[in-house]
Amino acid sequence: MLSRPLTDYLCFEMVGYKANLAAGEDVRIADRGLHPELAALRRDFWLFDAEAADAFAMPLHYDAACHLTDFAITEDPEVIEQCRRERDLTIALSVPLHEYAALDA
Repeated sequence: MLSRPLTDYLCFEMVGYKANLAAGEDVRIADRGLHPELAALRRDFWLFDAEAADAFAMPLHYDAACHLTDFAITEDPEVIEQCRRERDLTIALSVPLHEYAALDA
């Protein structure tokens, strides 16, 4: 999920995704500007074993300059479920990277 204008780091990431695609990864992009329902989603997290009984999440925290400052591991069922909902919404509104890149062409 991203917002425009892209930061320098996001531009760097977008170039790096080429290797992910070559390795067979399904890289998808959801643009907040195209989907207002994503505007409220500001939490960054990693979700591990999302559908397993022992799922856990790692919320990531950043400072005002967007530098990672902290992260925590949680097994809190409410946090896990919220992360699942946010993931599902984002995936539902995303498109494959090549389709997203074509929008700029």
